[in-house]
Formats: sequence, C-alpha cells, structure tokens
Amino acid sequence: LEPENLKGRGLIKVDGEVMEFQTAIATDRCDDMERIELLRNMCASMAEGATEVAEGVPEIPEKPTWEIFKRRNDVAQMCNGYMLPIGYDSVSAEGYGIDLRRTFCYTITGRARTGKKNVMRLLMNAALMRNADIVVIEHGSNEFKLDSELLGATYIDSEAAQADYFTMLVPEFVERNKFKNQVKEQGYDENEIYSQMTRFKETYIFIADMEAFLNTLYSPSEGITRIVPFIENVVEKGALHNIFIIGLIDTASQSECRGRKVYDVMTGYHMGIQLGGNCAETSFFNFTNLSFTEANKVYKPGIGMIPQDNDDRNVSQIIIPLYRRQIKHD
Repeated sequence: LEPENLKGRGLIKVDGEVMEFQTAIATDRCDDMERIELLRNMCASMAEGATEVAEGVPEIPEKPTWEIFKRRNDVAQMCNGYMLPIGYDSVSAEGYGIDLRRTFCYTITGRARTGKKNVMRLLMNAALMRNADIVVIEHGSNEFKLDSELLGATYIDSEAAQADYFTMLVPEFVERNKFKNQVKEQGYDENEIYSQMTRFKETYIFIADMEAFLNTLYSPSEGITRIVPFIENVVEKGALHNIFIIGLIDTASQSECRGRKVYDVMTGYHMGIQLGGNCAETSFFNFTNLSFTEANKVYKPGIGMIPQDNDDRNVSQIIIPLYRRQIKHD
C-alpha cells in the first residue's frame, strides 16, 4: 500500500474480494491523545465481543514450507472436506487441493530433481491430516522408509509383502464395490456416491517409483503370487471406492512404462501434476490451454503445473511448499 506505514490503513477480504480500508471514528474531540484513547477503548470493546477471527488476505510466503502451509484455515477446511491440500494457487495465493470426488489415480510427473519426492511427502502428510490409512510401496530404494515410520504408514519394500498386501485388499475392495453398486443403483451422482463411500476408511497407496513397481507386477520373482490381474482390475474399476493411488513417474522412463495396462489405465485418468515445466513432454496430461512457449518452458523446483481438465477452478500453476521432516528427539 502507498504510502507505507500509514496507521490505520490495511487490506481486508470481503466476499472473496480484497479491499483497502482506513480506520476512522466520528468524534468532536479535538485533542489528539483523547482521540487515540477513544480509538483504543472502542477497539478493545470490539475485540472483546468478537467470536471469530477475520479471514486474512491470502499470501504466499517468500520461502513457503509445509509447517506454514498446514496452519492455514483453508487447508484445515480442505482436510475436513473433500480436498487433499498440496500448495498455493500462484495467482490468487489461495490454498489449492486435489478434488477427491473426481480423483482415483493421480500421478506426480517430471524430470529428475524437479521436486517430485517433495510433493509425495506433502501428500503423505496431507493424508495423515485426513486421518487416512497410508501405504507406501518402494522398490530399489528406501528414501521414503523414514517418512513412512514417522507417519505410521505401512511401508512395503519387497515383492512378497506387496503381494500379501494386495491379496489382503481383495475382500475389502469387494465389500466397497458391492456397496458402491448399491448406491449407484439408487440414482446417486458421483459427488453423492463419494459422500456415501466415506463410511469406509480413506486409504492412500503411494507408489514411489512407477517403473520399478510395474517391473515387479509384470516380471515377478520366482515364488511370488502373480497379482497383476487384480491390480489391472482395480485401476480400471476402482474409482469412487475411497481408495486413492498416487504414483511418482520420472518422465525419462515413460517409454519403458507405456504398453503396460496398469500404467496406461492410471495415466488415462489424466489426473496429476507436472513438476519442473516441460509440460509438452507428458502426453497423457491436457495442457492445450498453454501456448507453445509456455508448454515447453522450464520451471525451477517447487512450481507445479495442473492439467486443464483436473478441475473447474481454472488453476494452472501452483507453488509447492517445502517439506522438512520433523524428527522428535528423546
């Protein structure tokens, strides 16, 4: 605001719009000290009678972190509703979240060192805020092992444990599918079906490396139960079961993944986020709203591009907070 440091002047959010205001009070007192005292008393009286805190003007911190982001009121509202918070809308500075009513398979894509793992850790923590069950599948690495332990997540790093988990999931999936079909037959729309399915525990399955995961499915080791038919069925028909699959894809490995049904079906939902720019290289996302220059632009880590058809909010770019592990020491 200009001029700066003018007392009593500020910004306030009213009906979704940001307005400038100047505090004032009508009085016939001429003495400056008397007027100041009158203002103080009036403000104290108003504060004492206030039952709610005014909504602040949204802003993106210079160095946004998860700890700052998760304390926002709109983030709490998302976690209590149908959104999984992930970052800031770069235009409005409002909190942005994944609409769970229209999401099942979600992919985090980008080249190396673009912040994909940071996004996955954010979403794991957001899932914890929603009191969900969290499952992390990681082959060939243990980068998410400590995160899983800190969050109380189920951590799977072997083919045998993976086969056991999905075998155990079969009766749970069948039960949810039966109830979903009953609700669907009553004429409910998708949003209503989502609401009905929340009676089942919200579950997130995080896949740390899509290529490595696919290799275990389509080329399992000797003696491992072949679970790929069930996984293919789940990704094809598992929408609106209050189970969400979030996979991390390095765009350099797309050619190795294509042609495998699990990958083709998951990416066929076109839901996800592109990190680091280079949107044109990810063929399964819809970025037709971007110009040729924008679609090929490179962004620094921490900036995510949202495909055009992911929701109706017309958000195309978000700022991702940095996640730092909070390790408690005895």
